[in-house]
Amino acid sequence: MPAPSSPTASDDGPSLTDLQHQLAALDAAIAERRGEELKVLADGFARKLAVNGFSVKEGIAALKPYIGKDLRPAVRLLST
Repeated sequence: MPAPSSPTASDDGPSLTDLQHQLAALDAAIAERRGEELKVLADGFARKLAVNGFSVKEGIAALKPYIGKDLRPAVRLLST
């Protein structure tokens, strides 16, 4: 009987280095998408301010009390 060969990266799937590169690419894509979404939100907010007779400077001043606050909705766990 032949001795079993040692496993290689191709036998076990992608190598750790490949996975790290994929993760870095994914992180970069997520960051790019977040930046684009923020620009869309800022543009919409600026337009709403203008339509309602406010300047962007006034809108920024109105947002200052929210700096540092976590306004994300709380995650609720489903109980059984």
